[in-house]
Amino acid sequence: MIAGIAVVLLVVFMVGSVGTVKVSDWDVGWLAGTTPVAADEAHVYRRYLLRLRRHRLVGGLFGAAFAVVLGLSWYGWFTVGIGQGNPLADVLFCGLAGVQIAMLSAETFRLRAVASPLHVASLAPRPAPPHDLVVWGPWAVTLAAIAVGVGFALAGDGLVPAAIALGGVVFGGVKSFTQRAITSRRRPVMSDAAHRVDGRLRIIARRSVDLTNVATSVLTLGWTLSKLPQSRSPVVEIGRFFAVTGCLVVVIVTMRRCAPRAPRHWRPGAP
Repeated sequence: MIAGIAVVLLVVFMVGSVGTVKVSDWDVGWLAGTTPVAADEAHVYRRYLLRLRRHRLVGGLFGAAFAVVLGLSWYGWFTVGIGQGNPLADVLFCGLAGVQIAMLSAETFRLRAVASPLHVASLAPRPAPPHDLVVWGPWAVTLAAIAVGVGFALAGDGLVPAAIALGGVVFGGVKSFTQRAITSRRRPVMSDAAHRVDGRLRIIARRSVDLTNVATSVLTLGWTLSKLPQSRSPVVEIGRFFAVTGCLVVVIVTMRRCAPRAPRHWRPGAP
């Protein structure tokens, strides 16, 4: 019975955060930013989406399975959400960590695959990386979680919240390595079409990585808040309940948005 529930939860989790592995023409048009797409360019987009989705699927399933096995072995149960048990026995927490690591794997694989054997690099200027809320916001959330966790640790209220918050730094480090693989990848001299395809892949990849990091940082903050000592004030506890619930909602919405698939509202010509 428990094993059956675990399988169902894993499937639901991965379908929601990764989507199907099959790539549709609509997905290719979204990645290209327009339709119709030339056959040779569509082939590149399709291969990239297939590779990214497969990596994310395997990474997410591995992380979620790790949480199930560890939870059943150590605690006799596993969780899906925030606050109960240990984050390492939480399907959402470990599954999302697996997805993030898998994205790093997918991008570094592409880094090796397209390196020019002639070592002839393009001198065209690289586009400046974005510096919007999606980029620096996760670091701000992670620092806030660390400040809360360390503050309570110094007050003698335990090290668990601080340890969970510091885990957010690991997520941020993985994200930074992934972004570096995307932005600093060597660029051989390319045709205009290849340059356009390369630019679109970089844009979509950076955005997906940024949104995934938003989800992981908010999830870390939610777990940190949930592990703080219980307060005697009902107002504080009610506030914490809504804060943790809000974190969970943000994580679910962001996971849906960072999945490598065309949004339902997308139309040709839209960003």
